[in-house]
Order: sequence, then structure tokens, then C-alpha cells
Amino acid sequence: MPLSFLDLTRLLYPSCLQLIMIIGMQVIS
Repeated sequence: MPLSFLDLTRLLYPSCLQLIMIIGMQVIS
């Protein structure tokens, strides 16, 4: 059975948040 959208979101959200933080830090500095 394929991953549900909710499972996919739960897997991807932390890495997306980390990526946003990294980009934000580079923009600020």
C-alpha cells in the first residue's frame, strides 16, 4: 500500500523546515 498524503507530509515537513531555516540564515547573513 502506498504512503498516504498525511504520512508523506509528516515525513517531508521536518526536512522542509530545516531547509527553510538554512536558507533564512543565509539570507540574514
